[in-house]
Amino acid sequence: MRKISLLVLISIVISALASFSMGNAQGLGLDIAVTPEGYDHMQSLLDEWNYQYTVIPKVDLADSGVTNQYDVIFINCAGGLSGDNAANNLKNFVNNGGAIYASDWAYVFIEAAFPTYVDFGYKDGPVQTADATIKDVGLIDYLAGEETLSFYYDLGGWIPIESVSSDVEVLAEADVEYGGSSYPHMPAVVRFSHGSGSVVYTTFHEAAQGGKVKMMMQYLMLNPLTSGAAHQIRQNLESGGYEIEKDNRGEINQGETVDYTIVLNTSMDLIFEMNWGGSELQLSVYRPDGSLYGQQSSSNPPVSVVVNGAEKGTWKYKVTGVNVPSEHYPYALMVGSKDSSGTGDGIPVWVLALIGVVIAVVIVVAVMLVVIKRKKPPAAPQYPPQQYYQQPYQPQGQPPPTPAPSQGPPPSHPGGPPPDSPPPPPPPPP
Repeated sequence: MRKISLLVLISIVISALASFSMGNAQGLGLDIAVTPEGYDHMQSLLDEWNYQYTVIPKVDLADSGVTNQYDVIFINCAGGLSGDNAANNLKNFVNNGGAIYASDWAYVFIEAAFPTYVDFGYKDGPVQTADATIKDVGLIDYLAGEETLSFYYDLGGWIPIESVSSDVEVLAEADVEYGGSSYPHMPAVVRFSHGSGSVVYTTFHEAAQGGKVKMMMQYLMLNPLTSGAAHQIRQNLESGGYEIEKDNRGEINQGETVDYTIVLNTSMDLIFEMNWGGSELQLSVYRPDGSLYGQQSSSNPPVSVVVNGAEKGTWKYKVTGVNVPSEHYPYALMVGSKDSSGTGDGIPVWVLALIGVVIAVVIVVAVMLVVIKRKKPPAAPQYPPQQYYQQPYQPQGQPPPTPAPSQGPPPSHPGGPPPDSPPPPPPPPP
């Protein structure tokens, strides 16, 4: 009896672990769902990197009880799709932080749930190979600098994009033909955010691509897998007043290093921020002279390196897999910029602000001294003593007094000196 109970317990544990691994992508901390294969099958890309997933029927896209179990949903191009029933549910799914990847005929879900982002026009593109231009700098980095590719539209009836709103990022354009006309620079791969989530859409099938385009499809698969991490970075950078210069999505293995660069034509403030599922990664930033500027290693993302007054030139930044639980571990990494407020040597902004305050105080004190000096009353005039006391007092506004008439010498008494005068001296002897 105890043996049977033990076997049952082991069976339950194994089943639970298997169920978890099918929904949670091998150590990624993500639950992934995929619709059944049709004219496209994103399962093949997920299988190549051993990302685990759950296949859900198309009808479940309208059921929030099902879709809310997942972080990412890949919707393959297939026949018989209708987006009307699933529109509200998928819109809420993305708004609350979910991510969707869809291709070709799965446009019906994008058109129904997000009608203002992408305008799908003519519905019957012919088989063709189209020259394409990569517009996204993150994708160019992933393709090791490749900026032109060729997309293969393997089946007729694919859905072109006529236009996109200003909220949509065009990752790649293609020169295509349909309806008897040529359309250069048609948006062929697009990405947009809605609420806390995001959507990636391609006009062609993953299954038909090879070479560098196959590599591009891996990058497009990484986009929904890193959607939540990228959303948090974007919020952090924009709240700090930074403009997004580069949006890199990547994957890394244990002990590997992935290199990136950004070229500055003028000095500015930079921030390098990386976010991922929770393994230990390291971010290193190097000055144009090759010296290490800053380094952050953590298992508690996100991490960032801030450069005040970054000098112009080519800055390098690297990601290293320190302790990675699985192969092809995905991460999001962005570089933001804003007007310079410091120096490349890393002088803190508060020090510069303090210096500015001191200078301002000195200027204010100097101005006050000048003003006080100008307001001081003039000293009283210094006249020579005799001249000063000889001046008679004359009240202000009155004419000077008329001098008394001269009386001549004082009168003398007749007949000699006054009574009390001494007698005159005797006459001299003869």
